[in-house]
Amino acid sequence: ENNKEYQKFAADVKNAKNVLKEMEGQAKASATAWEKAWSRLKTYVVMYMGFNSLWQKVSGTLGDLMQLSDKMGEVGKTTQMTAEQVGRLTDKLRDLDTRTSLVALTELSAKAGQLGLKTEEDILGFTEAANKMLVALPEMGADGATQMMKVALATGEVDKIRKQMEEGTIEGSSATAVAMEKIASTIDQLRANSAAAAPQITDFVKRVGAVGAQSGISIDQVAALGSTVDALGMRVEMSATALSRMIPAIKNNAFAVSKAIGVTPDTLRSLFDAG
Repeated sequence: ENNKEYQKFAADVKNAKNVLKEMEGQAKASATAWEKAWSRLKTYVVMYMGFNSLWQKVSGTLGDLMQLSDKMGEVGKTTQMTAEQVGRLTDKLRDLDTRTSLVALTELSAKAGQLGLKTEEDILGFTEAANKMLVALPEMGADGATQMMKVALATGEVDKIRKQMEEGTIEGSSATAVAMEKIASTIDQLRANSAAAAPQITDFVKRVGAVGAQSGISIDQVAALGSTVDALGMRVEMSATALSRMIPAIKNNAFAVSKAIGVTPDTLRSLFDAG
């Protein structure tokens, strides 16, 4: 069994060297660039991935492979993964059922590292969910996916979902993927059924989400508020700032507020606890 795996590996390496040797003529104009490209490819691509399928996935040009190896290097830097771990991650990205290029997928994985995600499960989950979101909400862009993940992390949504997965109450590939898909689905429904735009709803949630979570207001409810604000033509930044200040003020002055609106302080607190 091990001997067969070794033979396959040796064949992949041999084939990779042959293909790269054929391409060497393309790089003679810049020996330095070629040396750097070979070093990166040898480290990330040849040693840890099936070269034939990779070659087909990135379209088979030296420039594409150089770009991919650069992105894989970025993944290693932001996630602190070893070259072998980056190779395994990229191998799984390659197998995702998507038209998105492998270069674009590894770029998303690098962003996952910038968000503080370090495990292969979380990084792969974020990358897959972010890619789905970009297909459903192309106007969001990669930065939009990053903002959604920041919201999910800041509001404790990822930790809550991870706990639910451990308890077996919900299923999913990873907590990051479930959190991303949940937020993206909510925003997609709101923008489809109102005059609000997805980027504005996301911006509102990013600004108010953490404060809302501390007060028992769910991300879905904050997103609905953001949708209403944008649909009414109000400025998202100003509205979010006002609401972020108002929520803690109400909680900190529960007695005065409850008296002003004609309810007991306990009733007001229970309303906050219920979200």
